[in-house]
Amino acid sequence: RWTTFASPGGCGQQDAVVMQLRRALLRTARRTLFGRALADEFPMKITNLNHGSFGSAPRAVVERQVDYIRQSNAMPDVWLRGRALDLIDRSREEIAAFIHCSLEDLVLVENATVAVNAVVRSLRLGPGDGFLHFSTAYQMVVNLAKHLEETHGVARHVVPVHFPLTDTAAAFQQSLDSTLDALSARDRSAVRLVVLSHITSMPSVEQPLAELVRRLRSALPNACIVVDGAHCLGQMDLSMRAMEELGVDFYVSIAHKWLYSPRGSAVLWAGPRFREVLQAPVVSYTHNLPGFVGLAGAWAYLGTRDSTAMAAIADAMDFRRALGGEQPIRSYSAQLAKDAGDALVDMWGTRRVADRGERFMTNVALPTADLEVARAAARQLLAQDNIFMVVAQEPSSQVVYTRVSCPIYLALDDVVDAGAKLLSRVNALEPAQAHRQGEEHHASDGLGWDGPGMRF
Repeated sequence: RWTTFASPGGCGQQDAVVMQLRRALLRTARRTLFGRALADEFPMKITNLNHGSFGSAPRAVVERQVDYIRQSNAMPDVWLRGRALDLIDRSREEIAAFIHCSLEDLVLVENATVAVNAVVRSLRLGPGDGFLHFSTAYQMVVNLAKHLEETHGVARHVVPVHFPLTDTAAAFQQSLDSTLDALSARDRSAVRLVVLSHITSMPSVEQPLAELVRRLRSALPNACIVVDGAHCLGQMDLSMRAMEELGVDFYVSIAHKWLYSPRGSAVLWAGPRFREVLQAPVVSYTHNLPGFVGLAGAWAYLGTRDSTAMAAIADAMDFRRALGGEQPIRSYSAQLAKDAGDALVDMWGTRRVADRGERFMTNVALPTADLEVARAAARQLLAQDNIFMVVAQEPSSQVVYTRVSCPIYLALDDVVDAGAKLLSRVNALEPAQAHRQGEEHHASDGLGWDGPGMRF
């Protein structure tokens, strides 16, 4: 529609002005597709600055999921024995094309926790085996490594990362080199599992994945390399063919975060080295039945469950296409994250926690060094202003910070308003907190998830 602003012919200064106007109009048009223009599609009851944890699906996609739920209740056998499987295959086909992989190497799961646990259980680690992960690993991975250490005698090797980061890529690579150099040849040979985070959770930074995998491949020849890419689907271009060439064995990502599908939808890709090792979490009714063979067949039917979120992944892809596809979606959220980080740093007089990985999330030090003050302020934001802002304390630096997510339904004004209200509440709370320095504080794991009605 914008071609009407182009000059019909010729060149020169007038044409240059027209083209500049055309580009400006295109930018404006794309901006108006997002933010508050999507209020009807995302009827949020809170200002959610923590989309990255659990995501939210647009109304159009949720309505499709609700229709699937109605179908499943109206004709249970038809749904579970056929229709659901067909729709899951449709979603698998969409994702396989989206991340450039063979359909036979891809299965759908509820979340990254299920996927990573299935991979680890399939490897059957035992005494003498090693499990390596970074200190920035998602807590589920840390808990899993500790569990295997305590119950199976698996050696746990942790690569420490210290914040704040001024050169994220160098920091991760140097920490890995130091950890590997400290391991004996025997220990390196015994490492059978490595879990990497493509984009870490808290704080959110992008790891230099290619460099890390190459180093690990040369140093740990017996290791199965699993990439936890929970935040990556929808944030960046992904190619499982490239991952296979790099030496990645499994890749896990979540669709209900940045792909905007309903909650309970994720993907697991298996590379050739360990594909035959991977087992489904359960042995189900369809085990080895005709039509249920291979990796996809083993995972297709895991008993009676609600698979409507997985079925709706294809509808989430339709929604993205209706918005113009990947480029405008990613451009909006990436620019919003940059602008939001700049605005909060200026407002609070603090700094970013890391220099890299600011795709759709930004990590900014809060205007208080007191975690209890930050948690209290965040609770007030939720209870009184309907704003959810996660706060945390980075363990290595003790910096108290927030990770702000920037989905397509938020605008910069939302972040600025939340930042101003948090600053006001921190300023009001800190004098009162000073009188409580000698009191016993509530035990904390450093994360600020607590709020009215929350149990973790």
